[in-house]
Formats: sequence, structure tokens, C-alpha cells
Amino acid sequence: MDTRRFLCFFFLSLCIALALLFTWAHLPYRPPYAADLLDCSTNSAWCSSKNRLQSKPPKPTRRLRDHASDTPHHPLDPLTLPEITTVRSILSSHPLFASSSSHALHSVDLQEPDKSLVLRWHHGDPLFPRKATVVARVDDMSHVLTVDLTTREVTVEETTSHSGYPTMTLEEMSAAILVRSSTQISTARSSSAGLI
Repeated sequence: MDTRRFLCFFFLSLCIALALLFTWAHLPYRPPYAADLLDCSTNSAWCSSKNRLQSKPPKPTRRLRDHASDTPHHPLDPLTLPEITTVRSILSSHPLFASSSSHALHSVDLQEPDKSLVLRWHHGDPLFPRKATVVARVDDMSHVLTVDLTTREVTVEETTSHSGYPTMTLEEMSAAILVRSSTQISTARSSSAGLI
């Protein structure tokens, strides 16, 4: 009787798996990466024999975009490259940075306008004056600054002796781990070379 139950369970599992596969293959919407998963030209390791029979021409490479001429079109659009360059030039001429021997900008972000203003804004209306919020470390002090890009005015919002470092992102942690592991490998190689 156990063999019969096993065969029933196996057949039922196989039918469910086939039904799920068939349903997924005929869904009206697929996630954007699904085509890449099923494309043998990008995932040739698991379908190399299919590539020999049904090879597709390579996809055209994507052109890199030049961000030097970007302009904001919405009040909540992030700071563009020209705006960040403007913030940098404004801060470099500010007395706080001109008189310091060491400084670092930890973040440069758009200071978002009030929500009520953004809700009243319509496409085609002029943008509000753009401002940047800057977290900077100058001579062992952390400063939170507001930089008005129109008037080129800098307002110091807060100054503390705290570190001022923002939280690390996942990419920064991964990069730090890779640097540490490669340093350990090179140290181990040099120490083993000295033993020989």
C-alpha cells in the first residue's frame, strides 16, 4: 500500500508542478527580468546546445547617457550633475570651507519643498527655488548646511561634534568586505612567499 501512496503523491506533485509551469509561462505580465532569464544569449551556460541550433544576433549595447546637460523637470527630481557642481563651487568659496585644512562632504541631497506646494504644482509650472541639504565634516565638526542654488546662499542649520558619518549602504559594505578579503589574501601570499 505504501508504493501506491507514493505513486499517487508523485503523480499529484508532478501535475501541480506542470500546472504551475504552464500558468507561469502564459501569464499576461512577466517581470522585466524574465526575458533575460529565458534568453540563451545571456545565460548560455545552461543552454549552450540550444545556442548552436537557434542562435540570436547579439543585442545592441546600451549607450551611456551624458548627465552633464540634465535639467530637473519636477520639484522632487534629484539634484542633477550641474546642480551638484554648483553646490561644490558655492561651498568651496564659503568661509567655513576656505579656512579649513580638511573637509569632507558626506551627503548632498535635494531639500524637498513642502508637500502642499508640490501637490499644487502642475506639469509646465516653473520649478520652486532648488536647495540642497549638505552634511559636511569640517575640522572634526559635523555641519548640516542648506545651500540655495538660486541665491548661492549657505545657511548653517546645525553644528555638532558627533561623527556625522551616514549609515553605510549594502554596496559600500560589500566593497569593504572585498577590499578586506583581498588585503588578507595578499598578506597571506606575501607571508607564505617569505617562508619559502
